[in-house]
Amino acid sequence: MILLGALAAVSLSAGSSEVGESFADPDDSGRRALVIRVLEDEPGGASRAALELASPAVVPELLEVLVEGGIPASWGPTDRPRTSLDGQRLEAVRSALTRVPMAALREEATRRIDDDPRPRPREILIALIGERGDAADLSILGKLGTLEPTVEVPRSLESALVRALVAIAVRDPRAVPRMDGIFDSVPSGLRTAVVDSLVGMGSKEALLELGTLLDRDPALDADLLWAIVRLGDDLTPPHPEDLLGHVRSFLASSDAVRFQAAAHACGVLGDHEAIPSLVEALERKEENERVAVSRALRELTGLEQGDAPGAWSCWLESEQRWWEESAPLLLGELAAQEPERIVRAMARIAGHRLHSDVLARALVACLERSEEELVLMACEGLRQLGSPEALVGLIDRLDHPSGGVRRAVWCALRSITGKNLPAEPGLWRALL
Repeated sequence: MILLGALAAVSLSAGSSEVGESFADPDDSGRRALVIRVLEDEPGGASRAALELASPAVVPELLEVLVEGGIPASWGPTDRPRTSLDGQRLEAVRSALTRVPMAALREEATRRIDDDPRPRPREILIALIGERGDAADLSILGKLGTLEPTVEVPRSLESALVRALVAIAVRDPRAVPRMDGIFDSVPSGLRTAVVDSLVGMGSKEALLELGTLLDRDPALDADLLWAIVRLGDDLTPPHPEDLLGHVRSFLASSDAVRFQAAAHACGVLGDHEAIPSLVEALERKEENERVAVSRALRELTGLEQGDAPGAWSCWLESEQRWWEESAPLLLGELAAQEPERIVRAMARIAGHRLHSDVLARALVACLERSEEELVLMACEGLRQLGSPEALVGLIDRLDHPSGGVRRAVWCALRSITGKNLPAEPGLWRALL
């Protein structure tokens, strides 16, 4: 505001046509002289009326002032030192840049990408574009963040890129599916910024995008898996099989870091299909890796059996035998007409965590029965199975006419998700 007001004062004193011509002058000297006059002037009181007088033609000069923290020495006589500016004037410069058309910022960014290898101007442009840009600007941001191979990327530039990518994704949902293009286009040292930005977006779409980045840069697969753990911990399953299967494939990795991250991710994502691979891994992994496996198995099964391979192997063998010998008959019984047969089948199904997603989908159908006793027992069975596949069906029954059923549904939802929300369907659907 102060800078724009000063520009107005200069324009009034010099004549608006003269100032406009100076700003549009392709030579630097006229524009620089005007910016110097503005910045060295005492701020006037007519700043608000002059907001529209900032010209896109002075973007390069204003940006350079922010880079230098004052008036560059190169703008004046050879014996003139750099002129520092106080925080108020520098903030006014930045405010002026936030008001110029986006086309002018994009043009300046393109010029700097081609001609200016310095990190600081690029960092400022990344922040400015991030404040107002859209998905179409992701490519420009990636190029601004890409420095010469011999130049180390400053942490401040990386942080600015993360903030800019998150800000754009919040405004423009088209940004998330394009993040893989940015990941592929930037150098390896900057790819962690893309990963961090996806975590910062905090959405299921961002989680899926993290999954698509696996295997693209082997050096970053462990970081990606841990990012999936961080983001997945805040999101409610179920998650698509494409993501689960991709993460699950890393349980075959011989790299300890990748394996541990994958084991944690399987637990956090609620991937019950990973249970056999996790149990098998206990037989061949080192102690620190077995700790990660036992934690995942505890999350997926609800059982406390430590990291001793024998106990888990016995449990798995028992579950697999039950699945092959008893489950088919019991699942068929759920479609019986006689409530007694259904009750007996549900009692024998509840608590079996191997293939619990399949079992949960079968029990969800029982939530539609008219007999309150069957619905109550289905809720309890789903609670014990702990499968996120039950969530949609349970949420749909939160408006059941029976208060007892509504309480049972609410109890099952809280147990499966670990969330303690009120019994309001809209709030629970928002988790999904």
